[in-house]
Amino acid sequence: MRAVVHDRYGPPDVLRIEDVQRPVPAEDELLVRVHATTVTQTDCHMRAARPVVWRFMLGLRRPRRRTLGLEFAGVVDDVGSAVTQFAVGDRRRFDLAIDIAGTRSFRQLRRVLAPSASL
Repeated sequence: MRAVVHDRYGPPDVLRIEDVQRPVPAEDELLVRVHATTVTQTDCHMRAARPVVWRFMLGLRRPRRRTLGLEFAGVVDDVGSAVTQFAVGDRRRFDLAIDIAGTRSFRQLRRVLAPSASL
């Protein structure tokens, strides 16, 4: 699977397309095949880590998660055993809250792993 990733903060040219391993959803997560996405102002702030307060949430020296993104539309590809509100094949639009703890990253993937509680 291909994704747009970044391993350091900076201008848009820190982003690159790379082959990544397909995520496997945990029991409370779902996997979404992304068909459409957008770049928001928040994504730009997170990529550049400006204002600097973003670094306290995303990683001081470099991003903890390599992908960005909070808004996308697609089809549910797989669900964890504890997920009840989504089923494989559901077509949905997702608008995710910022995961301050950095436990997951979103968008720019053809498939996205998302905690079901935040959807």
